[in-house]
Amino acid sequence: MTHARRATSGPQQTALPGETPPLLSTCEAGQILGISERSVRRAIKEGRLRAIRSGAAYRLHPLDVERFGTGRTTVVNTPGLAELLVRPMASRFIGRAAELKQILALLADPGERLLTLTGPGGIGKTRLALEAAGMMHHHLRDGGRVVFLERTHDPALVMVAIAEAMGLADSPGRSAPQNLRHALRNADLLLVLDNFEHVLPAATEIAGLLTDAPGVRILATSRAPLRLSAERVVPLQPMALAHGQVTRETLLASDAVALFLDRAEHQGPLPPVDEPAARAIAEICARVDGLPLGIELAAAATRLFTVHELLAQLSPSLPLLADAPRDAPPRHAALRDAIAWSYDLLAPDERRLFRQLAVFAGGFSFAEVATLAARGNAPMSPERVRLALATLLDHSLVRRDDTPGALSRYTMLETIREFGLEHLAAAGELPAARAAHAAALRAMVQDLLPVGSIYGRSTPLVRLAAEMGNLRAALAWLQQEGNPADFVELVAALGLTWFPYRANQEGAQWLASALAKAALASPLQHARLLIGSGGICFAQGRYADIPALLEQAERLLACAESPPLELAIVGTLRGATFTAEGDQAQAEQALLHARAVAGQIPDATLRAGMTGRVLGNLALTARRQGRLEAARALIDAALQHYAAGGFDLAMAQVQLTEGQVHDASGDLPRALRCWHEGLATLGEQGDPRLVADTFTLAACACAGCADWSSALVLFGVADGMRQREHTARSWREGAREMAGRDAAEQALGAVRAQHLLATGRAMTLREALAHLGQAAQRKQPTLSARQYEILALLAGGQTDREIGEQLFLSRRTVSWHIRTILDFFGVGTRGEAVVRAREDGVLPA
Repeated sequence: MTHARRATSGPQQTALPGETPPLLSTCEAGQILGISERSVRRAIKEGRLRAIRSGAAYRLHPLDVERFGTGRTTVVNTPGLAELLVRPMASRFIGRAAELKQILALLADPGERLLTLTGPGGIGKTRLALEAAGMMHHHLRDGGRVVFLERTHDPALVMVAIAEAMGLADSPGRSAPQNLRHALRNADLLLVLDNFEHVLPAATEIAGLLTDAPGVRILATSRAPLRLSAERVVPLQPMALAHGQVTRETLLASDAVALFLDRAEHQGPLPPVDEPAARAIAEICARVDGLPLGIELAAAATRLFTVHELLAQLSPSLPLLADAPRDAPPRHAALRDAIAWSYDLLAPDERRLFRQLAVFAGGFSFAEVATLAARGNAPMSPERVRLALATLLDHSLVRRDDTPGALSRYTMLETIREFGLEHLAAAGELPAARAAHAAALRAMVQDLLPVGSIYGRSTPLVRLAAEMGNLRAALAWLQQEGNPADFVELVAALGLTWFPYRANQEGAQWLASALAKAALASPLQHARLLIGSGGICFAQGRYADIPALLEQAERLLACAESPPLELAIVGTLRGATFTAEGDQAQAEQALLHARAVAGQIPDATLRAGMTGRVLGNLALTARRQGRLEAARALIDAALQHYAAGGFDLAMAQVQLTEGQVHDASGDLPRALRCWHEGLATLGEQGDPRLVADTFTLAACACAGCADWSSALVLFGVADGMRQREHTARSWREGAREMAGRDAAEQALGAVRAQHLLATGRAMTLREALAHLGQAAQRKQPTLSARQYEILALLAGGQTDREIGEQLFLSRRTVSWHIRTILDFFGVGTRGEAVVRAREDGVLPA
């Protein structure tokens, strides 16, 4: 067997410590071995002695010569990595560019000698390891070897398998580990150990090998780490998928779709991939969690189905994906087999816990796992749960969720969860596990009650956001198979949660289903269902439907001993409805009554939070009435109530009202800063109707500062949010908005204006907040040249119509410019603007 090594020429020198020793000629090798040069050449030709061909001559490494001479090592003509990797692989390597770069950098680092690629079955560990090894092969003096451990079931035989792959003959008086360590003591090679997870006890032998052979690097693939001190674990993630509003080109450029198309083309020519087909392929890749094995199995099915037909048949995904190539490893015969390989390595109680975890549709915390595992016929202690969960993590059956949060959470890939559900049902444990899951969620929601506390604080909402997948699964099971009374209880407990959670349509459906079973509800539960429905009506702008819901809720609350918290929420929602409809007098009356009721709440924290909410709504009503000083006082009072109770979301909403007060006072830059700070605090937890209205106000303020580009972008943000979230506008200054849009379009031109609006509509909330933050930092510019013209004409006593005729502007555009002039000087009338302009020297006295 011949290694592809770099030839070395020039005078022979003694190697310094750490340097590569000089190569030997066949004559020098013969002198060392005490045999003729012809015998050396014969050994080379017969494959018994390794050498490098340099022209017509051969060069040999001293280590190879020593091994040949002592008879300790016999190199047999067995294919190894040195031969495997110089040949092209059967399939093209696609994607994983970042991971490949990381692995190569680590392998090139002398301090990183043991790398373990981890991840679930089918994620592409072996293929990536072979690709990395192929690229490293020519940079190592002795190349490398690959050892496939799939059929090595006894950990005691791992070193034997490595020795066989190295082509090492048995030596009398030495064990396989000893023989291997001795043979590799001066080697410079890469050893790839594939599929190590089922021989983990052999890791201690690997540690000894690394100690005795300092030039050996090991790249292992395993579903579980080896747990050695020298180990660097490189966990692999599913292949990259395209998300959000993406084009056909973006979809085709994603690693997952590119892999699908490449493997599908092996089955025969594909029809042209238009945008619907690209989206179907992307969804197929998402259905199999971006696992390369799942993608390849799905691509193989294109010889039978179009991608649209395949997508329709892919749920559940595991049964369909069962047609691997004949030369695939047995564990990859189907996606189910890849998962079963890991499942079979678990202890019985670890398997039971794995099955139970499959009921969690949206991830889980350790506390939830411990609660679930403590139920049933074979309860597990928290300590045993911790150890079993660690094993599931090690075997890549469970993954830790890296999303920032107060609690650690864990998830399963959907394909793995489907496998777990199948085994849960086969074991007859599914109904009990579903019931325990739903009971745990009901208890969790009850702990986060009452609803008044939930709506004002981010912490409970973050927790509920993390549990939305589980809540949906529990609600669906309770509705279809569980106890109907438990279903009603859970929907009622969620109360107004659907309102701030951007799930208005979904919440409306659950509430309607629960209201249809209202006979099973207590008066308080029934009232909470009605209050939640009223909140969703408010978010959707269906103000006419709210009074009847609130009146019925009040009657039910009277039967429930009139709990003040729920009554205060009813009054606040009634007042907010009047405010949105423009009846500020009725709004003030309803809110003052709600304030009195809120003062009767026994719990001090809830009393402060609910009172603050009422005061915040009263401040908005005062601003709509033009009583700006009263609005400022109410805002200060609301913030005082919120501050002590940690009501961060409620404080952010009051900041939005404060921005409106500054806007009405003409302090537009300060208004923009308030809106940016408030929206940034609310983040994804903000009511989409309120957030969209605030972006509209911010756009108007930017137009008032002649920041036309920001104005149009923010108008587009509001438009896009209302369209995506299906929300109505509650802000009633449409004339100001239209005038701002018209003025910005006239200033920048129609084409540029449409581009900026489209840019805003496509922005994410994070991008929109960043843009608003930049706009809030800009200083208010001076008046534009056109506005100075209009100011001079105002000083001459001309009307809007006369100014428009003279400057060839519409009356609405003239009115907008005049409003901007008033805002610039911080005054309320045209006469005051002219007086201020003369005082400031803008106009001649």
